[in-house]
Amino acid sequence: MDNKDIILIIDDDKSLQFSLKLYLEEKNFLVKTVNNALEGFEFLNQEVPSVILLDIIMPQISGYKFLEFVRNTPRFSCIPIVMLTAKGLTADRIRGYSLGCNAYLSKPFNSEELLSIIHNVLIHYKNYLLQITSPKLIIDNRSMMHSSFSHVGVPFNSNEYELALSPREQNTLNLVAKGYMNKEIARELRISIRHVERYVTRLFKEFRVSNRTELVRVALQYLFITE
Repeated sequence: MDNKDIILIIDDDKSLQFSLKLYLEEKNFLVKTVNNALEGFEFLNQEVPSVILLDIIMPQISGYKFLEFVRNTPRFSCIPIVMLTAKGLTADRIRGYSLGCNAYLSKPFNSEELLSIIHNVLIHYKNYLLQITSPKLIIDNRSMMHSSFSHVGVPFNSNEYELALSPREQNTLNLVAKGYMNKEIARELRISIRHVERYVTRLFKEFRVSNRTELVRVALQYLFITE
């Protein structure tokens, strides 16, 4: 059960929630459902899903606002998001993609098409993490590291990374570099997710980065330098 990808459905349509949950659980996903964006925020404070299926038209906070929040929050920014909505105009799609959704499906949609999209975004996301955390990639591309890091505003300078990390922070950094998410780090280190979030937040500050992708890149550089 722990190895299943978690899909979070944020939609106020109970019948859609129910049918999607049944369908995706049959496809070996662990599915969680919430009714609105506020409940979605609460869920993210407890657990990080593998994929979010997001409606646009919801009470209080729209799906667009939720998407914007996720993309601007470092520890959530890389979560793949698929928008499921009755708003099918080109302008609506453009807005969704501009805010950072990975895919956009208009209701009613074909379940098999959705499943294919979910598999695709998961494959690309996991492959991306593997690529940026590959030790071989670091060794074989030393000459490229300066340009790779300079575009995120971090100079390639070993003196920049002479930090006094605690053992817990160092262990957290090692696992971040391997592509572990907060829940997995907590399980691996046998600590609470809140502790992991605190360590990751301090690492953001120490390495002067604004999101998890940048932290992974800088973590790889730091670990390479300090080996």
